[in-house]
Amino acid sequence: MFRTRIVNEMKTGPNFAGRYAIIEIGCGTGCRNTFIGDVSNGRVYRFPYGGEEYSMLNLTYNVKSNYITAKWVDDDRCITELLEWNGSIFKAVSRNVRKDPSDCY
Repeated sequence: MFRTRIVNEMKTGPNFAGRYAIIEIGCGTGCRNTFIGDVSNGRVYRFPYGGEEYSMLNLTYNVKSNYITAKWVDDDRCITELLEWNGSIFKAVSRNVRKDPSDCY
């Protein structure tokens, strides 16, 4: 469904964990779908969080690290989770829940 967008984003080069491209595609206000593309072989993975269930999803990552910090609003709370990428899946390392959703912005 998002093939052209994913391919074009991967052409810009890696922005995560040395050889991966994080591709974030909006799906409406506060909605985002995310994919991970291996720029060395073209393989694409789906990020475990996204869509309307993860309102205001915000990701922090960089090319020199295999960790992503994800923040989103859920039931008037701010959820922050640190995820580690092993080359094929993400593993949750830590999770923080705050009662004030504005902590996510």
